[in-house]
Amino acid sequence: MRLAIFSDVHGQVGRLSACLEAVARTGVDELWCLGDAVDGFSARAPELTIACVRAIDDVCAVKLAGNHEAWALQDQCLPRAVAAVIECWSVAAQREGILAVHGSPHNPLMGRLSDERYVREALGRLPGWLCAHGHTHQAALWMARSDGTIERQRRPTSQRLGRSMRAVACPGALSGPDPSWLLVDTVRRRLSWHRIDAAGPVSGDRYPSSEANVHVSVGRQGRADL
Repeated sequence: MRLAIFSDVHGQVGRLSACLEAVARTGVDELWCLGDAVDGFSARAPELTIACVRAIDDVCAVKLAGNHEAWALQDQCLPRAVAAVIECWSVAAQREGILAVHGSPHNPLMGRLSDERYVREALGRLPGWLCAHGHTHQAALWMARSDGTIERQRRPTSQRLGRSMRAVACPGALSGPDPSWLLVDTVRRRLSWHRIDAAGPVSGDRYPSSEANVHVSVGRQGRADL
């Protein structure tokens, strides 16, 4: 199975559209979103937030809530249509030997897998071969070998994992200065990071309301037409 995994959109519709278009050209079986689709601190136009959340809900087989979803729901600052959708999202998912979280297995909303101590703890809780996470906004790969050693790649591009290896991987953030998403081939156990063009608008609220729609056809997930 080929999975497209992305995270930390933070309401940026333009970046989300660019990602989904790139995924459509690549061809995948499923899309996974690892949380922070919205930005709990930003006063974005409601139609942009609605477009972003509905697009993710429509095309993604796995959609997780992150800390920004939790904050926004707690503060009741989301349009009701958006809140109703996000309330149905989980904080963790496990499929194809992959554990998906926004933060970490220990703390799915707020954990940070950014140093070896926490990565080792995550590997100790890992039921399969891969933990995919967001939250750090940094594309990264940690590989654990059978002898207990761990190798870190700070700017990963592509890596095939042996059958005895386990890993912790972050796709990066679509909202960051170097937006990227992760392609996972579960049969070959190959992880490939794909960068998208960051030259366009960084903030979704720069898009006029007429551009708030996200139109994309992605593999077998059908069409998100908002």
